[in-house]
Amino acid sequence: MAREQEEESIRELLRNNPKGLTIEEVSRKLSLNRTTAAKYLNAFVLTGHADMRMLGSAKLFYLTERVPLTNILSLSSDPILILDKDLFVQEVNAALLEYFRLEKENLKDKQISQSPLIQHFSSGEMASIKRALDGEGSVHEVQFDLMDDGRFFRMKCIPLTFESGARGVSIILEDITEMKTYQHELEMRVEQRTAELVRSKDFAESLIRTANAMIIGLDTAGRVTIFNRAAEEVTGYTAEEMLGKNWFDRVVPKDRFPDVLNVFTSIAGGGVQETFENPIVTKDGSIRYISWKNNTIAENGKIVATISFGIDITDRKNAEEIIKKANKQVALLTSITRHDIINQINSLQGYIAILRKRSTDAQNDEVLAKIKEITDMILRQIIFTRDFQNVGAEPPRWIRVGDAIRSFLRTLDLEGIEMAVDMGDLELYADPLIEKVFFNLIDNSKRHGDHVTRIRISYEISDDSLSLVYEDNGIGIPEEEKEKIFERGFGKNTGYGLFLIREILAITGFTILENGTYGSGARFVIRIPETSYRLPEQQRIPDDKGIRR
Repeated sequence: MAREQEEESIRELLRNNPKGLTIEEVSRKLSLNRTTAAKYLNAFVLTGHADMRMLGSAKLFYLTERVPLTNILSLSSDPILILDKDLFVQEVNAALLEYFRLEKENLKDKQISQSPLIQHFSSGEMASIKRALDGEGSVHEVQFDLMDDGRFFRMKCIPLTFESGARGVSIILEDITEMKTYQHELEMRVEQRTAELVRSKDFAESLIRTANAMIIGLDTAGRVTIFNRAAEEVTGYTAEEMLGKNWFDRVVPKDRFPDVLNVFTSIAGGGVQETFENPIVTKDGSIRYISWKNNTIAENGKIVATISFGIDITDRKNAEEIIKKANKQVALLTSITRHDIINQINSLQGYIAILRKRSTDAQNDEVLAKIKEITDMILRQIIFTRDFQNVGAEPPRWIRVGDAIRSFLRTLDLEGIEMAVDMGDLELYADPLIEKVFFNLIDNSKRHGDHVTRIRISYEISDDSLSLVYEDNGIGIPEEEKEKIFERGFGKNTGYGLFLIREILAITGFTILENGTYGSGARFVIRIPETSYRLPEQQRIPDDKGIRR
């Protein structure tokens, strides 16, 4: 039986036995050698075509139930483009083809620079796409100059990994034309007509009633005073059902109630909070995500009400969740593959050790030593990718820095190095893997500091930012290497440590530099924007990203 026939026979057998089969059962039913059956089944698991679970001491295999990528893309109304590491078009959805008036055969498997799409992307936008291949995602607004409809898009360049382990990039074009138009028109009208609106109640009511954006007015107690037609359409409630009712009790999800109430309290108290996003519960129980732009109304210098303009962004949120789930599947496959590679490398190291013991030739010994050195480097790099595979996978959150550092220090052998962590109760809005930054800085001191006996981590506050300061008393960094140390591949170990430190920090807008004195020790300074740190004694106001400042 040919290989293709054997593979198809196994697929058909698993398809007819959805609860799964063991290796022995597949071998018996298809009259295959047990080793051959095991080889095919394990290959199916590695390529994502089958899943495996343990049933006692036996392995149970069954076909993977996964949605094809083309089906996932078809769920989104936003144009989506998938490119591989060489910028060849791997997939597009119908929304993209329709907007650019193209046929799929004119794009599929063509490099973007050789496709009709290239005329629409500026050099800056292409640079963002290429950076995404190195793991640096980005979001910015674009308007395609060659298109005559004047539409605006929020262009998202999202790094992704294919099942083969190769890198790629997903480009999602969220149409924000209506949102920009509505918000611009409403802002202009509010700004230009404030005085007229006070004198003309009828005009104000007409404007609010006919606006395509949700307009919600609340008094200082959170009771609804304005509820326009667009708000009725999105929430399912009528104005009669909402006027006079508490907005937070009616439509805010219980798990988000405290956070949203804090935002409103801040606005009603005069805090600056122009935009933020939060989910609401509609009358039929479904969840919709809304992007709000907020203003306050004052009388005699006292705020008496707030008015919010809302745009429904549920489709964008759903598309982001689909991409996130797809990346989790790829991450699982990558983890399995990495584990198998490490096992093979360990076996290779064992055979190298055997050969070195048997060898009596000095030249062979030299070659074997070089092979071992290269093998050790490959193993370190593979393990390094495991430690950093989840960078950017989870959204940023508030982290108490001192607690995070002290937690992982308990797992380290500091080899007699004295540690001073002067962080107090400082909290950062950062990637959950921020502790990897400090882990690698400490590892860097131990490996390259020459004679480090003391490390101190502290912070300094200036007018518009906070600086985390990492200092050791080792040999330091030569002047000509202060910037090179952050380049990929520079260094004596894996060559990625300080490079990835900078990438982790960049996720939340942090920067890092080294300004120590060579011969006296290394000194790394991490600059934190004002919106991304907080101290208990400071009452900070959430900004348009939901960050409490």
